[in-house]
Amino acid sequence: GKNFVVLGGGLTGAEVADHMAFYGSNVYLIKGRNMEIATEAPANVRHCLLEDMKERNVNVMVGTKLIAIKDNTVVVNKNGEIIELPDIETIVMSKGNVCNNELIEELKGEAKEVIAIGDAQKIKDGYYNIYEGFKAGLTL
Repeated sequence: GKNFVVLGGGLTGAEVADHMAFYGSNVYLIKGRNMEIATEAPANVRHCLLEDMKERNVNVMVGTKLIAIKDNTVVVNKNGEIIELPDIETIVMSKGNVCNNELIEELKGEAKEVIAIGDAQKIKDGYYNIYEGFKAGLTL
């Protein structure tokens, strides 16, 4: 869509916002806490990401709480001010991490080997998850 809202200002949410802005979307990044965004990223990656987002005019709204989604409008509260974001076509939820390994148990017995990597084991750093995937690939 042309008008895009990302709820959540972690690394994943920031990267999604930047990616959509790269393709010409008008993007609002909503972060609930009054904190910086994408703090889990390495400093050099975060610096480049924030610069890209600035160049692409991503509307970063920290300290902002989602109030409602109605029709094509997202309503937020930013420091006590109610703001309506109209004509929103796409909303992405990028809030928090949850370990989910239900599929692993279902697949046991269906395949010769089932390898759990990443957040299917426990919540951890995305770069470590990539490393786990690499290590698992070497065993195949």
